[in-house]
Amino acid sequence: MLRRVALLAIALIGVSFHVHGQTLPGAPIRRATPVYGAPLAPGAGAVLIGQVVDAASGREVPRAIVRLIVRGATQTRVADDRGRFYFVDVPDADVQIVASKIGFFDGGYGQQRAGGTGIPLTVSSGRWFSDLRIELFKSAAISGIVSDEVNEPLPGVRVRAWRRDFAEGREQLVPAGDVLT
Repeated sequence: MLRRVALLAIALIGVSFHVHGQTLPGAPIRRATPVYGAPLAPGAGAVLIGQVVDAASGREVPRAIVRLIVRGATQTRVADDRGRFYFVDVPDADVQIVASKIGFFDGGYGQQRAGGTGIPLTVSSGRWFSDLRIELFKSAAISGIVSDEVNEPLPGVRVRAWRRDFAEGREQLVPAGDVLT
């Protein structure tokens, strides 16, 4: 029975992403809504179907690692080449769904910025959630040369990076790292 449910979930991925995969980059995050219809077998858990995408472009992130955290236990999946993933037989609970990939900061369901936090998803038995979207945020690097007035490199100069952050509802700059040349 569980195998049949898994195969059905895989089949629905194509339909789900044709319908739900049309979200534009920068569009507001919307809470996943259960798809009501024929319930799974009595007592069966929920089915979660989603896609991992690049937060900036909205393009799929292939082969991302997706983790479902339920009551302290973790299930792990590797998304397919189009960033799609699924979990079946998920028990009634508030769950966290997080994804990771080299070259990106980790992302979670409902997370809206790098370094932010995701939101829990409340699932219930027999329900299907087919429009889950996990956004990953690309990491970046800063490089350069500090030079003097005759364009000679200067060793031992402290260089600091700052990032914008929000505290108490106000934007401010906070240190993001420093190095010596």
